[in-house]
Amino acid sequence: MGWNNKGAYYKRALSLLEGPIGGKIEDFTNNAGYTFRMNMQTGEFGIMRPNGVVETFYRRLKDPAAYWAEQVAKYGK
Repeated sequence: MGWNNKGAYYKRALSLLEGPIGGKIEDFTNNAGYTFRMNMQTGEFGIMRPNGVVETFYRRLKDPAAYWAEQVAKYGK
């Protein structure tokens, strides 16, 4: 994926977490203010803390739609 260094990883995470929603990008914010996003096409998944810090970012290759549904059920409103 081209994440050969921390800078590239962080840039890609911010691209998902701060970029536009819609199309293949799913999004929700939980009651604690954490933003969850997933690109259903690439499998990229990320969580951002309420203060704008990236909590986690990775690529989920196996059935992204099912994984997203689990996250919504577990952490969604």
